[in-house]
Amino acid sequence: MLTQPMLAAMAKGYMLDTTVFNHVLRDGMDAQTLPAQGQLFVTHVQLNELQATKDPNKRAQLLAVFAAAPSQQVPTESAMWDVSKWDEAKWGIDDDLFEKMLGALNPRNGSKQNNSRDILIGETAIRKEFCLVTDDADLSDVVRDFGGHPMRLQDFLAVGHGCGR
Repeated sequence: MLTQPMLAAMAKGYMLDTTVFNHVLRDGMDAQTLPAQGQLFVTHVQLNELQATKDPNKRAQLLAVFAAAPSQQVPTESAMWDVSKWDEAKWGIDDDLFEKMLGALNPRNGSKQNNSRDILIGETAIRKEFCLVTDDADLSDVVRDFGGHPMRLQDFLAVGHGCGR
């Protein structure tokens, strides 16, 4: 079994799920101090989810956290109508991974409205061989079931700080 430090050593990078930005804000962390030395990644999906926050004050705070995080944006590995942005998503590979992952997530959490967005993030992490940093237990389970490597934010912070930060 792979331990969190082993995953960190193997990771080509870390995909930050939207939950990370919420926790950084909630816990009063400085987003610029997130570990991983330039290996943090996001897609347009996380930004779009933060932009959809209903409370304008919280939305502004979350967007500031997102902007401060030392991350690079990559395109999603698949595209979905009414979710994906034209220049920020790929057409995808014809292996049905997205559909299989979505089919596995829906029964776990009652088909939440944002499941397709979560799967775009999770699939991108798997295909790019990034660890997915998330505190969404259902998404973590699905990513793990399909060969990905999720880790909780708490574990990421412990491992990242243990790697020289």
